[in-house]
Amino acid sequence: MEDIENYSIEVPFSEEFKKLAKETNDYLETLPINQEQMDKLVSYMIENVEKAKLEGYAVGFSHGAKIKPMELKEIPKSS
Repeated sequence: MEDIENYSIEVPFSEEFKKLAKETNDYLETLPINQEQMDKLVSYMIENVEKAKLEGYAVGFSHGAKIKPMELKEIPKSS
């Protein structure tokens, strides 16, 4: 990995997540709030999702780092 400064991992959203996001958006459009309030609410929601993704990754990585690596065994060559 040569360019560690610009390395990133993209976690794709599942179809279930996309469906929930659409349902949430449809509901938000029914709320009696102005555009400024809507923008602020959506901004908070995006920030929460991004934070949850980052923290979930960090926890998973931390737990994975604690697992003792399996010993690699050479696979016998078949003749």
